[in-house]
Amino acid sequence: MAQFQWRTNPEVIARLVNADTIKTWKSSSVVLKPNEACASIIDGKIGEIVNDQVVDNIGGGFSRFLGDFLGISAKDRRILFVMTGPVDVSVPFTQSLANGDTASGIAQFRIQIRRNDVPKLLNIFANRPSVLDRISLSGIIGPEAQHKVIMPIVSQSGSIQELRTAEKQNEFAMRSEMELRPLFTSYGITLLNAMLITQPSDLERMKALQTRLNAAMATDELQNEASLAQLAHQEGITIRRIECEANIAKAQAKGEVVVEVEKELHALRKQEAVWEAELQRDSARAALEQKTREDKTALAMSMFEQVQQKKKERMEASSGHKERMMNLAAENGALTPEVMKEYLKQEGGQKSSDPSVCPNCSKPIDAVWNACPYCGSSLGA
Repeated sequence: MAQFQWRTNPEVIARLVNADTIKTWKSSSVVLKPNEACASIIDGKIGEIVNDQVVDNIGGGFSRFLGDFLGISAKDRRILFVMTGPVDVSVPFTQSLANGDTASGIAQFRIQIRRNDVPKLLNIFANRPSVLDRISLSGIIGPEAQHKVIMPIVSQSGSIQELRTAEKQNEFAMRSEMELRPLFTSYGITLLNAMLITQPSDLERMKALQTRLNAAMATDELQNEASLAQLAHQEGITIRRIECEANIAKAQAKGEVVVEVEKELHALRKQEAVWEAELQRDSARAALEQKTREDKTALAMSMFEQVQQKKKERMEASSGHKERMMNLAAENGALTPEVMKEYLKQEGGQKSSDPSVCPNCSKPIDAVWNACPYCGSSLGA
């Protein structure tokens, strides 16, 4: 016995099948689920309504062929299949509010076709195709719902926020039950619930965007503060490293070996390298997040200007930090020619491969110094 599938699309609610169109040598049967029902219409008379069982011999088979051939079978045999479980049907709307704004969204009606009301669905199929789905049912109930329920409720609301309140939703559900009852009753439909679902307004989108921008600015400010704190910590480590290098240089000049200081210097250099790597990683991550926010909205250009201003402050702070390190190095006697070359290369102020030297002690000096930090001689003109 062949199995007949009356519902292959989840959007289908009901279907009217002409049994005479099922022409197979094997008789067909259908398995009805607990939320499915069917009613037979034989020669214009409605037969038994069944659900949750196997219905045999709905069409096809040799006996049916022989009966048709001998003229002893029914002239018209139709079967109405219906989903009896709850179904949500959406009706889109666009309507003006009392304040002149426009509200758009969907009115959602939760309906059910009970078993005893299945024959009333024949009123729908009288002038329509044999398949009833959600879209076609929305087109049937939509015009009356727009005129009697949706338009009065929306036009009396002062704003979208008021339309979303529990009072308005309850009013919409009760008015739908009262105004649409004749329509649903004629088609055998039971209304379980109704609600209005509105889309976000332009003002709500703008407020959400402003909130995201404020959060992004606060996040960037925290990142800048963390970067400055990290620079300060790195500055302390660098100063301590310079002091250790100066102490080692003095000890080695006297022929002494300071193992403990060398170990501390090694640990400080390692920590300094770790902080440098973390600083580069955080800077790259902050730059990537900043670019993503800039691509999302043109309003973020103001944020970009603030970030640029704070970046300039960090560069000035970093420049002052380098000058303080050089002064500390000079005070501790660790300002070697190699250190001077590296400093001048970073500052971009070196005009040639050899730095200026003191005319008295031939030590490297800077052009802006007024006195030599090694011998104390004046460098003025």
